[in-house]
Amino acid sequence: MRKILLILLLISSGAHSGVITDLNKAFTKTFIDKIDGTLKIKIFRRIPSAWAFATKKENNYTITVFGGYFNNPNITFDSLSLLLCHELGHILGGSPKRHDDEGNLTWSSVEGQADFFAPKCLINFLKTNPEFDGTEVFLDSTPIPENLLLECESTYNRGLCLRFFKASIDLIKVFRYNEHHKDESLPSFNTPDPTVVNTLWEKHPNLQCRLDTYVAAILDRPRPKCWFFYKRYHGID
Repeated sequence: MRKILLILLLISSGAHSGVITDLNKAFTKTFIDKIDGTLKIKIFRRIPSAWAFATKKENNYTITVFGGYFNNPNITFDSLSLLLCHELGHILGGSPKRHDDEGNLTWSSVEGQADFFAPKCLINFLKTNPEFDGTEVFLDSTPIPENLLLECESTYNRGLCLRFFKASIDLIKVFRYNEHHKDESLPSFNTPDPTVVNTLWEKHPNLQCRLDTYVAAILDRPRPKCWFFYKRYHGID
């Protein structure tokens, strides 16, 4: 049995395993050179909340993931990696940045920008760590439009493209379990969000907007207008 299948079984069952430690080490090693300081990943399997966040103290960054995500049937190795990439996006994603309650600019990228960072982060991680090869495990009946695959294949191989699109829809399904998304319907690759914001949306966009952002990032398209306000950020593609 391949290691990746073991990872899936252990995540879905909530069992303890050194495999999560392997992911932690590989992820940190892959991106540590891009961090101006230290990077730690903390996973608290016994805390039931489905919550993940990035924090900074001086030049020390921490990504924390609570155990509620591991009890979700849609969490897989790739969708968990994409979640870690989203949190890393708060650190490395760049502008636009969040504002605090007093209106001061912070170190953290807004949620949409963290989403926009995450897809290429995932691809980079998978390419850099070929030992996590689980292509055949992830290819189920999830419908992925052929035009998106063809566009993706102009840059990446089909295996990576399939893993990315599958991970993105799996993570969206995971997010539906969160309280602030529970009333939203499941997004589709074929139904982009028509919303056009008139100011930057700094919080989590709706699920369709988040899926659109993943797709836009991997295909080198502009940031979706459902969260990004172009007039304010003239000159940012």
